[in-house]
Amino acid sequence: MHSYGGGPGSAAAKGLSVVERRQRGLKGGVTGQVFVAAMVAEGKETALGALAGKWPDVMKPNSVQNALEILYADVSPLAATEAVDTLLPQSMTALTAPFGPPSWSDSAYNARRVYIGCIDDKTLPLAGQDAFRKKTGLNWITRDAKAGHSPFLSCPETFAMMLIELAVKFQESSGLDSETTDQPSEAEERMNASGIYGQEQGYKAAELRQLPADDDGTGLEEDAEAGRRTMLPLLPYHGGDVDARKGIGY
Repeated sequence: MHSYGGGPGSAAAKGLSVVERRQRGLKGGVTGQVFVAAMVAEGKETALGALAGKWPDVMKPNSVQNALEILYADVSPLAATEAVDTLLPQSMTALTAPFGPPSWSDSAYNARRVYIGCIDDKTLPLAGQDAFRKKTGLNWITRDAKAGHSPFLSCPETFAMMLIELAVKFQESSGLDSETTDQPSEAEERMNASGIYGQEQGYKAAELRQLPADDDGTGLEEDAEAGRRTMLPLLPYHGGDVDARKGIGY
């Protein structure tokens, strides 16, 4: 779940965890929740309320301001321009109405509750992202991306492999392995064909590094899975160098 999507996304998953569905005699379900520079809201909160009643610079009523700089500053010029061209208006009601009861706080997601912070985010600064997570009082698996607000565009391959790694851990810890067959799913076959699985081991060794401590020097006990916080680096730009970006409003 990304950005605003953390609110409605977690509410939509209410009652659909693997644990809850299994109790009702059903298979499958949501194994874990991943928030990417996202709101972590209470049930009665609204998007505007979660932002302390102040619209972000990029999200003003009836206008989009500085989208290239705020949303896609570290994205290649071509991809950033295409992304801006696809932006659409969003209902004011969606931003000012309560999200509804969230599921991120449910015990079914203990040890499968993840927050990926985007260090260079100009939409929701890292301090704000950390505040969303810390106010819950719960344990989270935490990762940091050396990226702006849209890591799925600025470093898609590395970001995808991070999510695959988390999904595998979710499946193993939820007991879903016992409900699956030996036959690969259609999605797994596509991933195998793409070569991403073959790259994963190299990604773990070369791209992740341990950070020694939180800002306050107390360590990183919050990461329930690995006991550490990891860094997701940016990949090279796909559409030109940094200077080339100046030509499209950066």
